[in-house]
Amino acid sequence: MSRARKPEGPDLRLYRRFHWGKLATFNVLDGRQYRSDQPAGCTQDQRDPSRYCPDEINPERTMLGAEQREWLLDELASTEARWNVLAQQTGFAPFNRQTPTTPRNFGIGADSWDGYVAERQQILDWLVEHGTANPVVLTGDSHQNWIRNVPPDYRSFDGRPVATEVMGTSISTNGDPPAPTTRYGDDPFNPHIPFRNNNRGYVRCTLTPDAWTSEFRIVTTGAQPAATASTLATFVIENGRAGAQLAGSGVL
Repeated sequence: MSRARKPEGPDLRLYRRFHWGKLATFNVLDGRQYRSDQPAGCTQDQRDPSRYCPDEINPERTMLGAEQREWLLDELASTEARWNVLAQQTGFAPFNRQTPTTPRNFGIGADSWDGYVAERQQILDWLVEHGTANPVVLTGDSHQNWIRNVPPDYRSFDGRPVATEVMGTSISTNGDPPAPTTRYGDDPFNPHIPFRNNNRGYVRCTLTPDAWTSEFRIVTTGAQPAATASTLATFVIENGRAGAQLAGSGVL
């Protein structure tokens, strides 16, 4: 830990920024220390037309807190980096848990940004307004692999993406999945999600001025040190074009 981030009593400033020349800037966010509590649930009758609960879309709720949010927005408005990264803890793009037999919903007491809709929308609108180059969100939290092409508005998921979210699985947490599952854009309720997988492993990202490549590496088991790894899927984000495109699939 750097000297500047040593605790002062109960306070510990964890959010920080790293510049990799003009190729990339990494904004490492703290989505735990300053946020409003998880939102209150609601009945189906209380949900708004977008099917969020009133507390989830309350504009007074915050994930980042005012000071960290302004720190982030100032950078996103002035950056000269080719790739502008938000590295953070919980799912950023919306995820609709609807099924053929249940209505649209975003979880009860959402710990993700689906519980902090107004602030997420503020960030997305800011990215569009300022033409921030190539925003990419790096996320953990779900212990699964995902690509989520972040839509411009929380009410509709089929608009042109504003950013790309790359979510990596866990190395060992939750153990080996009892039923390994991989889905390629087959969820009609989430057209902005082209990839989802529940294996253990990691994601390897390679950046050049022209492209961001994410290789989803999965292991045969998380329980044995001698497990082997292979590439399940590769997605590419092209410079100037938000949203990842499948470049290769199948264990290689």
